[in-house]
Amino acid sequence: MTHIPENVTVNVAQPGVHEIRFGEAEKVLVAQKVSVNGNIKAPLEWFKKKYLKIEENNDEACFFGGFSRKVISNDECHVEVDTKAGSVLLVIQEYSEARQEIKGELLPHYAMDIFPINKDTKLTLTDLRSLIQRNAYWFADADKHTKLLTDLQNFKVSLSKDITNTNDNKGNMEMSAKITTLLKDISLDFSLKMPVYVGTDPQTFAVETYINADGANVEYQLVSPALLKIKEELKDQELKAALGDMEKEFAVIWK
Repeated sequence: MTHIPENVTVNVAQPGVHEIRFGEAEKVLVAQKVSVNGNIKAPLEWFKKKYLKIEENNDEACFFGGFSRKVISNDECHVEVDTKAGSVLLVIQEYSEARQEIKGELLPHYAMDIFPINKDTKLTLTDLRSLIQRNAYWFADADKHTKLLTDLQNFKVSLSKDITNTNDNKGNMEMSAKITTLLKDISLDFSLKMPVYVGTDPQTFAVETYINADGANVEYQLVSPALLKIKEELKDQELKAALGDMEKEFAVIWK
């Protein structure tokens, strides 16, 4: 029989067997807010690995943000989908001190910054050739990449001769007409294969080279309507996939 220390008084209000414990008390779990940011798959991963896992264990010792999973109701959770920003926000225990916010975003793949496609960036012919030469890895067709470099070099030589001859004659040249003639035998368009968003499969898309001529000043821009279409279609696809089974469990708010 365990003796009660002299400095402890125990008052028993109800008859029966009572357990009295002495020693260091268990640590008190304090509820804390959690905010996590990741790629578009983060909310669904949290839902599968954290939310459902604790529910399967059905263990009072398992705490979710400081509270037992058993006290969490699906009515206290929701998902927000921002179609413009390309993001999904999972909110658990909306009004609790242990509120969980897990946000996933469609993050552009770093490859999207290598080529200034669909931007206001204007390149010189030397810049364009250097850019293409350094990034052979992203070309969908290796043979096309090699031919493009050759065509760009020939185009540069021919264009330089026209500019020199025109300047020597001190006349205003019609560069657009000259460029059109030069482009009859070569094409400066190409196709790339690269991921558009982090965590997604590579996409193949055509890139057009727009040439702007203002007198002897010739600039080049990269444009791809195909890439714009892929971005929007892929965004819709990835946002829907990012919901997974959360759509069955929680209210989903689209905005």
